[in-house]
Amino acid sequence: MDPAKSRAWCEYLSAHFAQFEQAVPAQLLAPYASFTDSPELLDVILATRPAVVSFHFGLPPKSILQILQRAKIPYWVSVTRLSEALYAQQQGCSAIIAQGIEAGGHRATFDPLCDAGLSTRELLQQLAPQISLPIISAGGVMTGGQINQLLTQGASAAQLGTAFMACRESAASDQLRQRLSKAKSTQITDVISGRPARGVMGRWQQEIDSPIRPPHAGYPYSYALAKQLDKIACAQGVTDYQVCWAGTGVTALRPLDAILLMQTLIAELQ
Repeated sequence: MDPAKSRAWCEYLSAHFAQFEQAVPAQLLAPYASFTDSPELLDVILATRPAVVSFHFGLPPKSILQILQRAKIPYWVSVTRLSEALYAQQQGCSAIIAQGIEAGGHRATFDPLCDAGLSTRELLQQLAPQISLPIISAGGVMTGGQINQLLTQGASAAQLGTAFMACRESAASDQLRQRLSKAKSTQITDVISGRPARGVMGRWQQEIDSPIRPPHAGYPYSYALAKQLDKIACAQGVTDYQVCWAGTGVTALRPLDAILLMQTLIAELQ
Protein backbone atom coordinates (compact mmCIF):
# COMPACT_ATOMS: atom_id res chain seq x y z
CA MET A 1 0.00 0.00 0.00
CA ASP A 2 1.20 3.50 -0.90
CA PRO A 3 0.26 5.73 2.09
CA ALA A 4 0.28 8.95 0.05
CA LYS A 5 -1.97 7.54 -2.67
CA SER A 6 -4.27 6.03 -0.05
CA ARG A 7 -4.67 9.36 1.76
CA ALA A 8 -5.35 11.16 -1.52
CA TRP A 9 -7.93 8.57 -2.53
CA CYS A 10 -9.70 8.76 0.82
CA GLU A 11 -9.78 12.55 0.53
CA TYR A 12 -11.14 12.30 -3.02
CA LEU A 13 -14.03 10.09 -1.85
CA SER A 14 -14.70 12.03 1.36
CA ALA A 15 -17.53 14.07 -0.22
CA HIS A 16 -19.34 10.85 -1.15
CA PHE A 17 -19.12 9.65 2.46
CA ALA A 18 -20.15 13.09 3.74
CA GLN A 19 -23.50 12.99 1.93
CA PHE A 20 -24.41 10.12 4.26
CA GLU A 21 -23.03 12.02 7.27
CA GLN A 22 -20.13 9.62 7.59
CA ALA A 23 -16.41 10.33 7.79
CA VAL A 24 -14.13 8.59 5.36
CA PRO A 25 -12.12 5.82 7.12
CA ALA A 26 -8.78 7.01 8.48
CA GLN A 27 -7.01 3.79 7.54
CA LEU A 28 -7.46 1.29 4.72
CA LEU A 29 -7.11 -2.43 5.32
CA ALA A 30 -6.81 -5.18 2.71
CA PRO A 31 -10.10 -7.15 2.60
CA TYR A 32 -8.47 -10.00 0.66
CA ALA A 33 -5.15 -11.74 1.08
CA SER A 34 -3.20 -13.01 -1.91
CA PHE A 35 -3.02 -16.79 -2.30
CA THR A 36 0.75 -16.40 -2.66
CA ASP A 37 0.93 -14.81 0.80
CA SER A 38 -1.49 -17.23 2.48
CA PRO A 39 0.10 -20.66 3.10
CA GLU A 40 -3.01 -21.74 5.01
CA LEU A 41 -4.99 -21.62 1.74
CA LEU A 42 -2.53 -24.01 0.12
CA ASP A 43 -2.91 -26.30 3.16
CA VAL A 44 -6.69 -26.35 2.62
CA ILE A 45 -6.25 -27.24 -1.06
CA LEU A 46 -3.85 -30.07 -0.25
CA ALA A 47 -6.22 -31.39 2.44
CA THR A 48 -9.42 -31.21 0.37
CA ARG A 49 -7.89 -32.08 -3.03
CA PRO A 50 -10.33 -30.24 -5.31
CA ALA A 51 -10.75 -31.48 -8.87
CA VAL A 52 -9.23 -28.22 -10.18
CA VAL A 53 -7.61 -25.09 -8.75
CA SER A 54 -8.34 -22.01 -10.87
CA PHE A 55 -6.19 -18.86 -10.62
CA HIS A 56 -6.97 -15.25 -11.54
CA PHE A 57 -4.53 -12.28 -11.75
CA GLY A 58 -1.76 -14.63 -12.88
CA LEU A 59 -0.06 -17.68 -11.39
CA PRO A 60 1.66 -18.14 -8.02
CA PRO A 61 5.42 -18.84 -7.85
CA LYS A 62 6.79 -22.03 -9.36
CA SER A 63 7.47 -23.49 -5.90
CA ILE A 64 3.72 -23.52 -5.21
CA LEU A 65 2.91 -24.93 -8.64
CA GLN A 66 5.40 -27.76 -8.05
CA ILE A 67 3.61 -28.63 -4.79
CA LEU A 68 0.30 -28.87 -6.70
CA GLN A 69 1.99 -30.99 -9.37
CA ARG A 70 3.37 -33.42 -6.80
CA ALA A 71 -0.10 -33.66 -5.25
CA LYS A 72 -1.53 -34.32 -8.75
CA ILE A 73 -4.01 -31.42 -8.39
CA PRO A 74 -4.65 -29.82 -11.82
CA TYR A 75 -4.59 -26.03 -12.06
CA TRP A 76 -5.94 -23.56 -14.59
CA VAL A 77 -5.44 -19.84 -15.01
CA SER A 78 -7.39 -17.07 -16.74
CA VAL A 79 -5.55 -15.28 -19.56
CA THR A 80 -6.31 -12.25 -21.72
CA ARG A 81 -3.56 -12.49 -24.36
CA LEU A 82 -1.31 -14.95 -26.15
CA SER A 83 1.84 -14.29 -24.12
CA GLU A 84 -0.02 -15.12 -20.89
CA ALA A 85 -1.37 -18.32 -22.43
CA LEU A 86 2.10 -19.41 -23.60
CA TYR A 87 3.46 -18.76 -20.11
CA ALA A 88 0.60 -20.74 -18.55
CA GLN A 89 1.39 -23.64 -20.86
CA GLN A 90 5.07 -23.52 -19.86
CA GLN A 91 4.11 -23.52 -16.17
CA GLY A 92 2.20 -26.80 -16.36
CA CYS A 93 -1.42 -25.63 -16.48
CA SER A 94 -3.82 -28.33 -17.60
CA ALA A 95 -6.21 -25.82 -19.23
CA ILE A 96 -6.60 -22.08 -19.69
CA ILE A 97 -9.60 -19.80 -19.40
CA ALA A 98 -9.46 -17.30 -22.27
CA GLN A 99 -11.22 -14.19 -20.95
CA GLY A 100 -12.47 -11.78 -23.59
CA ILE A 101 -12.98 -8.07 -23.02
CA GLU A 102 -16.76 -8.65 -22.77
CA ALA A 103 -16.40 -10.54 -19.47
CA GLY A 104 -17.94 -9.21 -16.28
CA GLY A 105 -15.88 -8.77 -13.15
CA HIS A 106 -12.13 -8.38 -12.90
CA ARG A 107 -9.89 -8.50 -15.92
CA ALA A 108 -7.61 -11.51 -15.64
CA THR A 109 -4.49 -9.70 -16.81
CA PHE A 110 -1.29 -10.79 -15.12
CA ASP A 111 -0.28 -7.10 -15.20
CA PRO A 112 -3.23 -4.71 -14.60
CA LEU A 113 -1.53 -2.06 -16.77
CA CYS A 114 -1.26 -4.34 -19.79
CA ASP A 115 -4.54 -5.46 -21.35
CA ALA A 116 -4.71 -6.43 -25.02
CA GLY A 117 -8.46 -5.68 -25.00
CA LEU A 118 -9.27 -8.64 -27.26
CA SER A 119 -12.83 -9.85 -27.68
CA THR A 120 -13.68 -13.41 -26.68
CA ARG A 121 -13.69 -14.47 -30.33
CA GLU A 122 -10.50 -12.57 -31.25
CA LEU A 123 -8.64 -14.06 -28.29
CA LEU A 124 -9.71 -17.58 -29.24
CA GLN A 125 -8.59 -17.01 -32.83
CA GLN A 126 -5.12 -16.06 -31.57
CA LEU A 127 -4.80 -18.87 -29.06
CA ALA A 128 -6.28 -21.86 -30.93
CA PRO A 129 -3.42 -22.29 -33.46
CA GLN A 130 -0.62 -21.91 -30.88
CA ILE A 131 -1.89 -23.42 -27.62
CA SER A 132 -2.10 -27.19 -27.17
CA LEU A 133 -4.01 -27.00 -23.88
CA PRO A 134 -7.82 -27.10 -23.71
CA ILE A 135 -9.16 -23.55 -24.08
CA ILE A 136 -12.21 -22.48 -22.06
CA SER A 137 -13.66 -19.36 -23.68
CA ALA A 138 -15.27 -16.78 -21.40
CA GLY A 139 -16.73 -13.31 -21.77
CA GLY A 140 -20.18 -12.18 -22.87
CA VAL A 141 -21.44 -15.72 -23.50
CA MET A 142 -25.19 -15.89 -22.80
CA THR A 143 -26.70 -18.46 -25.22
CA GLY A 144 -26.15 -21.97 -26.48
CA GLY A 145 -25.71 -20.57 -29.97
CA GLN A 146 -22.73 -18.51 -28.79
CA ILE A 147 -21.27 -21.58 -27.07
CA ASN A 148 -21.60 -23.53 -30.32
CA GLN A 149 -19.75 -20.83 -32.27
CA LEU A 150 -16.85 -20.90 -29.83
CA LEU A 151 -16.64 -24.70 -29.89
CA THR A 152 -16.64 -24.60 -33.68
CA GLN A 153 -13.75 -22.12 -33.64
CA GLY A 154 -11.53 -24.26 -31.41
CA ALA A 155 -12.64 -23.85 -27.81
CA SER A 156 -12.97 -27.00 -25.70
CA ALA A 157 -15.63 -25.43 -23.48
CA ALA A 158 -17.28 -22.14 -22.57
CA GLN A 159 -17.55 -20.49 -19.17
CA LEU A 160 -20.64 -18.43 -18.31
CA GLY A 161 -20.92 -16.12 -15.31
CA THR A 162 -23.32 -13.24 -15.86
CA ALA A 163 -25.84 -15.61 -17.47
CA PHE A 164 -26.40 -17.32 -14.10
CA MET A 165 -26.56 -14.26 -11.83
CA ALA A 166 -30.34 -13.93 -12.05
CA CYS A 167 -30.92 -17.59 -11.14
CA ARG A 168 -32.70 -18.29 -7.85
CA GLU A 169 -29.71 -20.39 -6.79
CA SER A 170 -27.30 -17.46 -7.26
CA ALA A 171 -25.92 -15.71 -4.17
CA ALA A 172 -26.85 -12.34 -5.68
CA SER A 173 -28.98 -10.17 -3.38
CA ASP A 174 -32.46 -8.98 -4.35
CA GLN A 175 -31.06 -5.45 -4.76
CA LEU A 176 -28.39 -6.76 -7.09
CA ARG A 177 -30.94 -8.71 -9.16
CA GLN A 178 -33.03 -5.55 -9.56
CA ARG A 179 -30.03 -3.58 -10.79
CA LEU A 180 -29.12 -6.33 -13.23
CA SER A 181 -32.67 -6.48 -14.59
CA LYS A 182 -32.61 -2.74 -15.30
CA ALA A 183 -29.03 -2.57 -16.58
CA LYS A 184 -28.57 -1.21 -20.09
CA SER A 185 -24.77 -1.11 -20.33
CA THR A 186 -21.52 -1.98 -18.58
CA GLN A 187 -18.08 -0.41 -18.41
CA ILE A 188 -14.60 -1.31 -17.24
CA THR A 189 -13.16 0.82 -14.44
CA ASP A 190 -10.38 0.41 -11.89
CA VAL A 191 -11.69 2.88 -9.30
CA ILE A 192 -13.91 0.40 -7.46
CA SER A 193 -11.35 -2.23 -6.51
CA GLY A 194 -8.03 -0.87 -7.73
CA ARG A 195 -7.89 -3.28 -10.68
CA PRO A 196 -9.79 -3.05 -13.99
CA ALA A 197 -13.18 -4.75 -13.81
CA ARG A 198 -16.40 -4.59 -15.85
CA GLY A 199 -19.67 -3.78 -14.13
CA VAL A 200 -23.08 -2.16 -14.53
CA MET A 201 -22.93 1.61 -15.00
CA GLY A 202 -23.32 3.59 -11.79
CA ARG A 203 -21.80 6.51 -9.92
CA TRP A 204 -18.39 4.82 -9.85
CA GLN A 205 -18.15 4.91 -13.64
CA GLN A 206 -20.03 8.17 -14.21
CA GLU A 207 -18.69 10.41 -11.45
CA ILE A 208 -15.79 8.90 -9.54
CA ASP A 209 -13.81 7.63 -12.56
CA SER A 210 -13.09 11.18 -13.69
CA PRO A 211 -10.16 12.02 -16.00
CA ILE A 212 -8.88 14.39 -13.29
CA ARG A 213 -9.14 11.97 -10.36
CA PRO A 214 -6.01 11.23 -8.29
CA PRO A 215 -4.36 7.80 -8.50
CA HIS A 216 -6.48 5.25 -6.60
CA ALA A 217 -5.29 3.42 -3.51
CA GLY A 218 -4.54 0.21 -5.43
CA TYR A 219 -5.92 -3.31 -5.14
CA PRO A 220 -7.33 -4.43 -2.75
CA TYR A 221 -7.26 -1.24 -0.63
CA SER A 222 -9.53 0.68 -3.00
CA TYR A 223 -11.95 -2.24 -2.80
CA ALA A 224 -12.11 -1.95 0.98
CA LEU A 225 -13.12 1.70 0.70
CA ALA A 226 -15.66 0.97 -2.05
CA LYS A 227 -17.31 -1.74 0.03
CA GLN A 228 -17.60 0.58 3.03
CA LEU A 229 -19.16 3.35 0.94
CA ASP A 230 -21.61 0.89 -0.61
CA LYS A 231 -22.57 -0.48 2.81
CA ILE A 232 -23.22 3.01 4.21
CA ALA A 233 -25.22 4.04 1.12
CA CYS A 234 -27.34 0.86 1.05
CA ALA A 235 -28.17 1.32 4.75
CA GLN A 236 -29.81 4.60 3.74
CA GLY A 237 -31.58 3.13 0.72
CA VAL A 238 -29.10 4.32 -1.93
CA THR A 239 -27.87 1.59 -4.30
CA ASP A 240 -25.90 3.82 -6.70
CA TYR A 241 -22.59 2.69 -5.20
CA GLN A 242 -23.40 -1.02 -5.29
CA VAL A 243 -20.64 -3.12 -6.78
CA CYS A 244 -22.45 -4.85 -9.63
CA TRP A 245 -20.03 -6.82 -11.78
CA ALA A 246 -21.55 -8.03 -15.05
CA GLY A 247 -20.54 -8.70 -18.65
CA THR A 248 -21.67 -7.04 -21.85
CA GLY A 249 -24.44 -9.64 -22.25
CA VAL A 250 -26.33 -8.38 -19.18
CA THR A 251 -29.22 -7.10 -21.33
CA ALA A 252 -29.80 -10.69 -22.48
CA LEU A 253 -30.17 -11.96 -18.90
CA ARG A 254 -32.82 -14.67 -18.48
CA PRO A 255 -34.36 -14.95 -14.97
CA LEU A 256 -34.60 -18.75 -14.97
CA ASP A 257 -33.77 -21.32 -12.32
CA ALA A 258 -30.35 -22.86 -12.88
CA ILE A 259 -31.67 -26.23 -14.09
CA LEU A 260 -34.03 -24.64 -16.60
CA LEU A 261 -31.30 -22.28 -17.81
CA MET A 262 -28.94 -25.23 -18.29
CA GLN A 263 -31.61 -27.15 -20.19
CA THR A 264 -32.24 -24.08 -22.36
CA LEU A 265 -28.55 -23.62 -23.12
CA ILE A 266 -28.15 -27.31 -24.00
CA ALA A 267 -31.19 -27.19 -26.30
CA GLU A 268 -29.81 -24.08 -28.02
CA LEU A 269 -26.41 -25.68 -28.33
CA GLN A 270 -27.83 -28.81 -29.94
